[in-house]
Amino acid sequence: MNTTPLACPFCQLPLHLHASSQGFYCDEKHRLDKNTQGFYSCLLGSKHKLQTLSRQQMRAKQFLLSSGLYAPLTAKLTELLQTLLSNNADSTPKHWLDYQCGDGFFIRQLHEPLAHEQLHTWGVSDAENALFAANKFHTPATLLLSSTKRLPFNDNSVDVVTVLDSQLKGQECQRVLKQDGRLVLVLPNSRHLWQLRKIIQPDLVEKPLALNLPKTLTIATQTQVALTQAVTAQQGEALIAQSNFGWRTNKSTARTVANISDMEVDFDWCVLVLKRAE
Repeated sequence: MNTTPLACPFCQLPLHLHASSQGFYCDEKHRLDKNTQGFYSCLLGSKHKLQTLSRQQMRAKQFLLSSGLYAPLTAKLTELLQTLLSNNADSTPKHWLDYQCGDGFFIRQLHEPLAHEQLHTWGVSDAENALFAANKFHTPATLLLSSTKRLPFNDNSVDVVTVLDSQLKGQECQRVLKQDGRLVLVLPNSRHLWQLRKIIQPDLVEKPLALNLPKTLTIATQTQVALTQAVTAQQGEALIAQSNFGWRTNKSTARTVANISDMEVDFDWCVLVLKRAE
């Protein structure tokens, strides 16, 4: 019997993999099957509020992530995850969960150098159209549509959780993490996109990054990925559109960004590897 880290959305019992159909089932005979869009829906009923990314948001994000600007970050993440997800001598399966995986970009970038027979990769999102895109792009993971308020995993069942393109909210990522597991969190440092931010907010003052981490987690390692890269107008517009300060853009600042030509912009990420607090 191939037991997985998944929990049945009906009764919370562990789910087993049915090898021939690639569906999942529990001891109470509930089933979870892949839909025609290429992912498994772990939602029951219509009470869950799903997120929907607009086509414009999806295209801007895909353009931005495929532009090469994030290559230094993915290189550092590959280095970290190769250590955390290396093959065990006893062939015990390793489970990697990418939380809010979106269209699966980071999974596709990171999976090949990490792949081994014992590694099982899971991508979870609450945006149905993002998972549709992830399947369309042949993301090498089991894709799950789920509310972030209750992830479809058993307690203490995942070796590594990555939060690479989202905020860490609630307790679900900590709940599903194994006792000796690790959570990899990427945060923008104070200098991240500084030149673009100054266009939007000329009076901006640099402040140190505030790490508001859950009390249940502590820092195992902390790494900075910082560099300056030339950014085109189209890349600048996409970076601002995907940022938490883009809402401040007005017609004047939008024109300024549209007219930039290979502006030197700081990229500065804080990469945290977190473990359970003792």
